[in-house]
Amino acid sequence: MSSAMFAPFFSLRKAVKPYISHPIFVFGVVSASQWLDNINVSIVTSMVMQIQQKYDVPYPVATWTFSAFSLCYASFIMIFGRIGDIVGHHYMYIGGMFFLGIFNIIAASVQNIYVVIVFRALQGIAASATIPSSYALVSNLFTGRASHIAISVLTILMTTSFGLGSVLGGAFALTSIGYRGAFYLVGGISLLVAFLGALCVEPASVKGESLKDLDHIGVVIMLSGSLLLVTGLTEGGDTWKSPSAYVPIIFGVLLLFLFFAWELHIMRKLKRFDSVQLLIPMETWAIPNVVPNLLVNGIGYANIFSIMLLSVEVFEYVALNSPVIAGLKGLTSAVGLFVASILATLTFGKVPPKYVAIIATTVYLASSIVISRLGYSTESWWRYGLPGLAISGLCQCFITFFLFNSVIVSAPLEIEGVVSGMGMTCVQLFIAISSAGTSSIVGDVELGMTPEIQKRIMVKYRHAFYFVIAASALNVVLSLFIKDMGLGSLKEKREGKLMGSDTEDSSEMEVEVSKHVSHSSDSV
Repeated sequence: MSSAMFAPFFSLRKAVKPYISHPIFVFGVVSASQWLDNINVSIVTSMVMQIQQKYDVPYPVATWTFSAFSLCYASFIMIFGRIGDIVGHHYMYIGGMFFLGIFNIIAASVQNIYVVIVFRALQGIAASATIPSSYALVSNLFTGRASHIAISVLTILMTTSFGLGSVLGGAFALTSIGYRGAFYLVGGISLLVAFLGALCVEPASVKGESLKDLDHIGVVIMLSGSLLLVTGLTEGGDTWKSPSAYVPIIFGVLLLFLFFAWELHIMRKLKRFDSVQLLIPMETWAIPNVVPNLLVNGIGYANIFSIMLLSVEVFEYVALNSPVIAGLKGLTSAVGLFVASILATLTFGKVPPKYVAIIATTVYLASSIVISRLGYSTESWWRYGLPGLAISGLCQCFITFFLFNSVIVSAPLEIEGVVSGMGMTCVQLFIAISSAGTSSIVGDVELGMTPEIQKRIMVKYRHAFYFVIAASALNVVLSLFIKDMGLGSLKEKREGKLMGSDTEDSSEMEVEVSKHVSHSSDSV
């Protein structure tokens, strides 16, 4: 009966497949998740005040329309990446986009702030299923240099869409329908993408593992730790003295340490778990520079997000610009990201990532110092805001291209989902840490109605920018620990051996892999 129910859809898929099966079209459908998910993250940042006024709730309550999405988005990405490696990333992608659309439409239809927050959390869960799947599906579409370019385009969409979301949210905040119009728009596009994905996305390769063999204990520990940690950091943005902030952080950190101890040591000593599949496969730790690369990329990403958010708040709350104008000024960093992406695409694979990381993080630190001098006048934006935002965006683009992309292209195809999930989990956790730090420094947001209030608020925002400077300095130090692995990635060397000679035996391949494992262990 179920087959008969879906027969019209299968007939339609067969009829249109010749017209929509081109890799470029499929790539366009798959890449839609990158900008839709990040727009969903940032679109609320320009509408928090409108939501607060509409429902007459305190500012911390209104900010949970943003925090609830980020909380679940950060906590579920790596888990869904691993599940996608097992069941197939095409199922995860299509299902995630479908439910993202449904939950957006429901959140737009209800008229209760707490119900909106619940469905924002469900949106975050749905969105987290699409990001690691999009990277894995793209790797199935292309090979070699084309694969690098495609992953680079995904990165462009991922980084630039944050600024676009702020502008879009600001535009809807000025309309009578407000945030609901933004949710309806994103929901409708998500359902369209899910439908197109079901028509054109082919099944991805899987390892033949079963979900029942997955490390369920590790999943529960990791998920619980992530949820508690991000919840505590979110609450800490209001006050660190409250038990609702420091208690979840303490237990979250302890659970995450327990997760790594469980998967790397405890479980391996228990014979009853010999057949259990790790949430993070051991092959992951053999990827060159996987730990420092993901840390530097995550911190850099969090810094660019905080710089954009603080800049938008300065012009919206202190300078009293409209949400659209404030969003456009904050969009400068996204422009820098886009421009730099062209240069990064041309140079990726031609310059050692280690030296790119050191130079980019150092210039990033300098741009953070420049942006810390930002004031609320238009002249100040031209002098400090425009160059500071543009240069920081340019530097982060190179960091993401050369570090995060290096990890992705070096990962075996069958674990790319969990690897990309790890990378995005790092990004979201550091965004939560940075948001909590800057929010606690700024404190309660008030409008700069008088020159005295404007000066008092700007002192707080300048101190928040100092927090970003400290994080940028930490990134410079971390970049020094990246090992110089040359120009070739592990995957490129493995593909080169396979294509270079049909006479090489498997023992030579094992020797080569073991060398990489030993080398990467030293780097970690």
